[in-house]
Amino acid sequence: MIHYYCSIASSDYKYKVLALYNSMVKHDKEFNFFIICMGDEALASFAALKLENTVLIPVSAIESYYPELTKARKDRNDKEYAWTVKPSVFLYIFNNYNYIDHIMWLDGDTMFLSDPGPIYLEWGRHSILLTEERYTGNHAHLSRIYGIYNTGLLGFRRDANSFECLKWFQSKVNEWCYDRMENGLWSDQMYVNDWPERFKGVAVIKNAGINMTPFILWRFTAEEKRHIDARRLVLFHYYGFRYAGTDDYDLCTYKDWGFPEAVVRSIYMPYISACEAALLQLKRGNAEETEQIPETGAAEDKHNSQYCFCTLTTLEYLPKCLALLDSIESNTDSFHIWICCMEDAAYDILTGMGLENVTLVRVSEIEDNKLRAVKKNRKDYEYCWTLKAPFMLHIFEKYENVASLLYLDADIYLFSRPDRCFKALERHTVLLTHHNFSQPYKHLYRKKGRFNAGIIGFKRCGTALSYLKWWRKKCIEWCFDVVSEGRFADQKYLENFLKPYGSAYLEENIGMNAAVWNLEDKEVHCRGEDIFIGGDLLVFYHFSSFMILGENEFDLWKWDSLKVSGSAKELIYFPYARAVAESIKKIKPYINEISKVYSGMNAWYRASNSAIIENLD
Repeated sequence: MIHYYCSIASSDYKYKVLALYNSMVKHDKEFNFFIICMGDEALASFAALKLENTVLIPVSAIESYYPELTKARKDRNDKEYAWTVKPSVFLYIFNNYNYIDHIMWLDGDTMFLSDPGPIYLEWGRHSILLTEERYTGNHAHLSRIYGIYNTGLLGFRRDANSFECLKWFQSKVNEWCYDRMENGLWSDQMYVNDWPERFKGVAVIKNAGINMTPFILWRFTAEEKRHIDARRLVLFHYYGFRYAGTDDYDLCTYKDWGFPEAVVRSIYMPYISACEAALLQLKRGNAEETEQIPETGAAEDKHNSQYCFCTLTTLEYLPKCLALLDSIESNTDSFHIWICCMEDAAYDILTGMGLENVTLVRVSEIEDNKLRAVKKNRKDYEYCWTLKAPFMLHIFEKYENVASLLYLDADIYLFSRPDRCFKALERHTVLLTHHNFSQPYKHLYRKKGRFNAGIIGFKRCGTALSYLKWWRKKCIEWCFDVVSEGRFADQKYLENFLKPYGSAYLEENIGMNAAVWNLEDKEVHCRGEDIFIGGDLLVFYHFSSFMILGENEFDLWKWDSLKVSGSAKELIYFPYARAVAESIKKIKPYINEISKVYSGMNAWYRASNSAIIENLD
């Protein structure tokens, strides 16, 4: 059975209607969607997308069929006119598309969250379908003001009873339909109050998960499975949702609800993701239609076929950053890396070196007032943690052809090809790497979290961008090198990426983020030119706590109690020490005092695992 839907799209509502359409594609096997376009801009935008299973109808065609609408339109805003035209849309479709046996109106700010089958089961063979507002408790009186039923979802079958109702409804809204209270009326909704008595065959849906609104979110308890009153949430009505074109969203402009975080994650984050994906879809569709080059320029086309990385560096971390860059170049065929320089001195040195496949970014380019406000209260490395999500968002927003992006801490080094990560990001939204703590350090899971934020990847999609924006917000609120209230740095937040979508890729292979904390009880050995930790190929090693003490002198790790095998030193640590030493040599011509890139240790620091590079040959 084909399900027939209709909605109206103004220029402001295009992205919401497209998000609704995409939810139909996801959850409804057979459907046809009539999109009523208010104005040439909306019509052109949807035409450019060439959407399947859609019929585009300009509102002018309906006005030609029902000329009385043009009179009503003169003194009504777009929202009021969208309410006004609703019954005329139904009648127009029934009169011009004879194969339609039913049609369901959905407001443009609704979205399916599961299979719409339960709607049709309750509708059955009734002529007319209604959903209640379900005001209760302190809100019960609102039924007297705004109506008993929510007209964001209305259904009509092709029969005489429906036509009688629609013609009556049409005459009423043409006469009066405004966003104000007057003589017991408000919008189109108060006209519907007596339909179960006035007309035959009216079905009122009992499932609270169908056309659910913010007013009953307090009854939402099953975060993971999206159920309310033991029934699956099918269609949510996001009225009052506002996207301002920034990182901030107003979930409902009509009231400061203070929604619980579970509600935001399970209901609103999917909608934010869907809206952002729709905005990008509209932007690309319009660009193709007008054959325009994206603002970021033709040079970005190369990113489509490249592995895209990003990292942050201070002056002190610069030798490690250059070692990372060399390791990427040695283990990829084509790559691009964005490096955020935390100090002008680091930016100037890297600029002078004329590096290929590198885009340098000053930290000031990604800072806003919120970031600058917290900067003064955080240690330098805490502020670097805070900046990861803002930096990645900056790249996604400015460089449209970046399909996926892998963030690496500057003290990471590649020992083999990173193909596995990017293949995972073709199928998944987020790439997370486990800490894989060795037995002596498993207690750190409770403190430091399951995942290490030194390597994290995101695919370009609405869900990933919403994750990044949420992570950005959380790290601005709190990101410190302490364990507090279930938080630690930027890392404990990552566990929320597992909910509610299940679209994260969890990389458990130790070789994808090996480090001192998971090396102690593992055998390190060679097979040909490849290095293995246990049975896992070593791809990335995270040289956390590797200290630069001088041009040729290093502390390999500063965990006193940790035991690393001789083979691990020979195969992993010594090659890295040589690479960092080579990076220091490259930097020397561009800096007055090379000691500025050494680790800032106090005078009484004593290395736990010192190594002098000339003694490693």
